Amino acid sequence: MPTNMIMLGVAWQQGGLPVTIEALQEAVRMNGVAVEQNLAALEWGRAAVAAPETVAAVLSPPAAPTVLSSGERALVDAVAAEPGPLRQLLEVRVPDLVAYQGLGYARRYVDVVGHARESEDRLAIAEDRPLTEAVARGLYKLMAYKDEYEVARLHLDALADVPVGSRVVFHLQPPVMREHGLDRKIAMRRIVAVSVFRALRRMRRLRGTAMDPFGRARCAASSARSSAST
Repeated sequence: MPTNMIMLGVAWQQGGLPVTIEALQEAVRMNGVAVEQNLAALEWGRAAVAAPETVAAVLSPPAAPTVLSSGERALVDAVAAEPGPLRQLLEVRVPDLVAYQGLGYARRYVDVVGHARESEDRLAIAEDRPLTEAVARGLYKLMAYKDEYEVARLHLDALADVPVGSRVVFHLQPPVMREHGLDRKIAMRRIVAVSVFRALRRMRRLRGTAMDPFGRARCAASSARSSAST
């Protein structure tokens, strides 16, 4: 972690070190360990003192506007047509649930959040709807759990930002292989992993059905634990 080098840059920029910046940079080069990373960390520390507003803008860029499909917008509008914190929550979570399992799955989420809002409005609990927002956050976490299909989707989304030609290796431990005694992760190169991830993403419609292979694996593991405990 480059924390120490960042703090060194802060200390130098504030005049707390009786050496030149060139001397510090030369010391980093002579050390020969993660030279470029440590030099960059040193400059980040200096910038945090000399231009804190610029550093803050780089670390926290303005969020890109959310682009909703017509179906997603209809679901959001059904619960929070007006601008506000609740709509902001839904504009992020509804599209994610659509990508997770489909429009029908996201509609189930919106229906529950809508019931919470109706109850809160009827009881006049509070103008800013803390209960509805809590339901929107909590139910999303419950419905968007990271199973094998979702992990595959997230990996594919992340790979879209990786430059073509970069060397990427995934270390995975498939549940099916774990059941057959594989107690370690296996390395998978990008071209193989992408094929596996794409297949898993297409299979997400099987999630929670009798045809879900990972559902059977979880049931078998649960039965094994139950047998061991008895």
